[in-house]
Amino acid sequence: MRYTDRLRLLENEVLESAHGPLTTYEQDSTIAHIIAERAQIAEDIHRMVFELSGDQPRAEMLISDIQNEIALFSDKHFRSLNRSSEGASVNNYTPAGSIVEALLAEMDTLYATLQENYPRLFNMELPIPLSLRNRRSSAIAQQAETVLMALNKQEVDASLVSLIAEYLHTFFRYSDVFLSSSREIDYYTFVVGHLYRFVKSSFTADFKEKLFRELIYMNFNSLPLINYYLKEIQLNYDQIESYQSELYRLIIDQRNLKSLPVHPKFIYQPGGISLKELLSGAIAEEISCVEQLQRIQEKKMYKDWPSGVISPFYFHVSLTLEQLTFLFRIMIEAGVVIVKKKLELFDFIAKHIGTTNKDNLATRSIKNKFGSPSALTIQKVKHMLLMLVNLINERYPA
Repeated sequence: MRYTDRLRLLENEVLESAHGPLTTYEQDSTIAHIIAERAQIAEDIHRMVFELSGDQPRAEMLISDIQNEIALFSDKHFRSLNRSSEGASVNNYTPAGSIVEALLAEMDTLYATLQENYPRLFNMELPIPLSLRNRRSSAIAQQAETVLMALNKQEVDASLVSLIAEYLHTFFRYSDVFLSSSREIDYYTFVVGHLYRFVKSSFTADFKEKLFRELIYMNFNSLPLINYYLKEIQLNYDQIESYQSELYRLIIDQRNLKSLPVHPKFIYQPGGISLKELLSGAIAEEISCVEQLQRIQEKKMYKDWPSGVISPFYFHVSLTLEQLTFLFRIMIEAGVVIVKKKLELFDFIAKHIGTTNKDNLATRSIKNKFGSPSALTIQKVKHMLLMLVNLINERYPA
């Protein structure tokens, strides 16, 4: 005998007798009987699981069978209750309809009890009863709309908002193929609740960056979102003017990404690689590519040197490295020196110029000095340029 057979027999009796008027007592008595039957079924299931405690596969099969049985039994009456416009025999406003509503509520409770009491046996991939799905969607519909309204008010890429909106709307499509399993709906509930708390507390200038960290934390490894962020990575780094700067940015971004926390339980696509791992791998590939391009550029610049000669010329300047890099910086800003990428300039200085204190200058040191001249260095270079102007006036009067 199936576990819902007793409820099915009771249901037939009730529906046959409930086409006429029912007293409040009769209706309440029937609903109380349904509740008692649901409680008895839960006890019977507990006893059966206990008896199979040493046989995990059979216990899992038992719970899966009961899940399917509850869903089939519940869905038949849920669809019947929602076909009143097509001439269904019962609806929410008849005594029978009220009793079916109570029956659906108890089936939802029983199904939720299975998931709560037997998490190791419960099959998260089976479709849940439509009635339970409807209750859960109603409970978080307002939160989902609040999230979308908040995202549309922020300075966030419209295509990213569209991707999130597409996912949030899936729960409200009344089709069996959209978010039908316990796993999918639990993850959806987690995402909506998490984003709801996020938008309620985060209205800052770095909203987009914070949203990215939340999506990483939620393991939102959907293919459209993965493709969006892969394109973002490519676009952001293509705009950097030198390979060295790009490499520096990539390494910092990879370090920051690896430090982000990820939820230990929830993930959009189980068995798939997390969004964090995918993007970290993409940045690692970008680092490798930039390093190769950097090496190719260096070989192209110096492939024609005569044999045995380090470079075609090398000279020294009576300046410190910081003074030298600042001098080049103002000449670039004035348009006297023209370079496509600062990396080429840094590479040239490292290979062809030495200071009074050091030969073989490091590219990293040149870059660091180039970007942050001290006030003393600025004064020294200004004094040197004035000295050159005076020298021109003395020796080459116009």
